[in-house]
Amino acid sequence: MAQAVNAGFTSEIVNLAVTTVAWTPLTLTSRPNNLLIRLRESGDLKVSLDSAGVTFFTIPDGTSLTYDWNAGRLVNIVYLQSSVNGTAEIVVTYE
Repeated sequence: MAQAVNAGFTSEIVNLAVTTVAWTPLTLTSRPNNLLIRLRESGDLKVSLDSAGVTFFTIPDGTSLTYDWNAGRLVNIVYLQSSVNGTAEIVVTYE
C-alpha cells in the first residue's frame, strides 16, 4: 500500500490478492471519493457490493473500472473475486 497527499486530497494504491473461490473485501481507510480497479493478470475481475456475491459487475480482461463514489461516509463496499488467482490493483482518492 502506498499513500500520497496532493493538492487537498489523499490517494492510496492497494494491491489486493484475489482468488477464484472467495470474495475478498476491500477495506478503505477513509471516505472514498474515486476508485479505479483492475486485475494485474490476464482474466476477468468481479466486483460486488455484498460479501455473498449475489449480484456483481464483471471487469473484462484488459480493462479497468473507474467509479466516482463520493460516499461522504466510510463504507467498505467492494468485494472482489477473479477468474484467476491474482492481484487486484486499486487506486482510491479520498476527500
